[in-house]
Amino acid sequence: MALGRYLHTGKTLDDLIEQINDAAELHFAEDIEAGEQITIVSLTEFQVGSVAKISGC
Repeated sequence: MALGRYLHTGKTLDDLIEQINDAAELHFAEDIEAGEQITIVSLTEFQVGSVAKISGC
C-alpha cells in the first residue's frame, strides 16, 4: 500500500520497484522539479515455500 492506495504489482520485485518509482515521480513531480529529494521507505514481507502444519498432541 502506498499513501493509502494499493499499487498493481508486476511479475518481479524489480517490476514492483519500478512501478513505485514511477508513481512517486508522478505524485511528487512539482517537488522533484523544485529540487527536492524524495525518499521512499518500503517494508517488504514475503513467505517462501509452504508452511508445515503441526498436529495437536
